[in-house]
Amino acid sequence: MKKKKILKPFLFLVLVLFPSCISDEVVTTRFRPDGTLVREVEFFSDREQFDPGELATPVDSTWKIRVVRDTVDTSRYRVRASKEYAGVEELNADYRNIPTTLEGVKREVSFEKKFMWFYTFYYYQETVYTPFSGVPVRNYLTEEELAFLQRNAGRTGFGLLPLSDIDEPLDASDLRYLPPSLQGEDTAALKDYYVRVQQRFRTWMADAFFHLWWQGMEKVVTEHPGGAFTPARLTAERDTLRRLYRKVFFNLLGDDLLSQYFRERFGLSPDTLMTKYAKVFERYNDLAESNLLFTAYENRVVMPGKVFDTNADEAEDEVLSWWVGAVRFLPGDMDMFAASRVPNYWAWAVALMIVIFAVMMFIIPKKKR
Repeated sequence: MKKKKILKPFLFLVLVLFPSCISDEVVTTRFRPDGTLVREVEFFSDREQFDPGELATPVDSTWKIRVVRDTVDTSRYRVRASKEYAGVEELNADYRNIPTTLEGVKREVSFEKKFMWFYTFYYYQETVYTPFSGVPVRNYLTEEELAFLQRNAGRTGFGLLPLSDIDEPLDASDLRYLPPSLQGEDTAALKDYYVRVQQRFRTWMADAFFHLWWQGMEKVVTEHPGGAFTPARLTAERDTLRRLYRKVFFNLLGDDLLSQYFRERFGLSPDTLMTKYAKVFERYNDLAESNLLFTAYENRVVMPGKVFDTNADEAEDEVLSWWVGAVRFLPGDMDMFAASRVPNYWAWAVALMIVIFAVMMFIIPKKKR
């Protein structure tokens, strides 16, 4: 089982200063017709001995792991890991039980097989569920603006998540999706648009995290009021606390400002409350413990037979790929799906034999008469 940690309320922001030694994570899942599957993970590491918990993919000692020094950049290592699964149930169990950088984010895979006489159909779906609710992103971004961020995620200039201004102007040729309002605009205009949109997305993320934190504080003050720490006083300070929380989100120094303000108003430390009532803040702490804001990976899937329907970002030689990152799944659940089919040649042969038999038994004798 996963180990739980008690964290400072905003310690997750310190992860910005200590980036992971792992990069370019690509996970490939190859489904077999019988429902078994092989999952492979490939990535680069700055160290020969790496921590599997720094991966988005759940990897443990049951995996076969091969580490070699990269031939292009000899200061890093290329790592390949693989594991065979009897079915998606085992894979989902690993998602639940093995620590990853997406701690607190639910992921679930399904794979179905349906026999339809002439063809056998296979259906894959994987969902990355948003951990947030109660703060609609549509209150901060239009449909066009959100589509601009999500559909271009993983392309040049977008990084893992829009958390810092890009240095270079955006080129329309690098984008998967260009909103109608930006058609014909130059690269500088595209960059200005992106910076404005990402700033509003940042604000939404800060408010979404604050909402989880606030829910915990409301529960604690309702069940354990004392002194100046009362439901009425906490509610009266909500807007100020949210503004300070945004400073926390955008500037590490804000942590001290919020904690100091909280102690002045209520005579209590928010750190102390979150430690004492850790169960109340369990969901928030799970996300704080994760590195979800800075985690991204490429999810590749190989289906049995020929793919006839998918929402993959790219499809090449039957390999489907999706870019998975916070900008994709935080605003709402991210669904990845694919459908393929394999012809049942024996069924076609049986059908042909039936047709031939029918011709021989009924049509040819009638002609002889």
